[in-house]
Amino acid sequence: MSSPLLQPRPVWSIRLILIGLLAITASLPMAWISLAKVLLFVSSGVYLIAGHYNKRADTAFDRLWTAPVVLAILIAFSLSLLWTDASLETGLLAFVKHGKLLEILLLVSLIRTVHEARIGMTAFAIGQIFLLLSSWLLVMGIPLPWVTAHGMGSEYVVFSSYLDQSIIFATTAAIFWHLRSEHLWRRWLGGLLAAAALINVLLLLEARTGYAVALTILSLSVMWAMPKRLRFAALISTPILVLFALYLGSPQVHDRLSKIIHESQTYATQDEIDNAR
Repeated sequence: MSSPLLQPRPVWSIRLILIGLLAITASLPMAWISLAKVLLFVSSGVYLIAGHYNKRADTAFDRLWTAPVVLAILIAFSLSLLWTDASLETGLLAFVKHGKLLEILLLVSLIRTVHEARIGMTAFAIGQIFLLLSSWLLVMGIPLPWVTAHGMGSEYVVFSSYLDQSIIFATTAAIFWHLRSEHLWRRWLGGLLAAAALINVLLLLEARTGYAVALTILSLSVMWAMPKRLRFAALISTPILVLFALYLGSPQVHDRLSKIIHESQTYATQDEIDNAR
């Protein structure tokens, strides 16, 4: 007969399943993501209430800067409603969208240990590998029955939109790269997946916001890999060199960067005209 201390606790098992499920749904269609958000709010709410009722010590929020930073951002957004030129309905809608930052705090309440965080990151990585492979299969001309994205710029998009996919691939590239030291896979595989995600963003997808995220991540990765005396120079030079290389080597990137410059100039000119009236 096994000792009770060796038997898994039901709440522990359910929470681990929730962590893995929530992590993997980030790579699925929007309907799954919406369901996962509801599940996150309900499950974390129940867990926090149960912890308060059982007087369970919770030091996660005390040890991390995440909680006060997120709350400060939400307070700033709420105060901006007092002077915004937008209508109250539009302002409240924007505030609700930014209020999704609370999901970060709810995840902190569920993930209790480094081991549980690794489980969540592994589940997220598995989902992103599926999404990344699906996108590259589309590049090869292989039709996939689970693709739901349609419309302009969605040729290599699996779910959602090219904007969403470009941002999440750029972010995932950094995760793939930094998880090389966590022994989840061989180091060369993490580097290969990171490169595949960045190439997908920079050369295949059309979202210019994804470009900005990818360049920021590249710059920070190079900066932290450099000695302290060279970090500032690396942070400044990396995006310039990458953009220059892409501008010269890829007609597609050349066209998109030209559009960015043109749209920025047009916006600035229009702003000057509006201010002069």
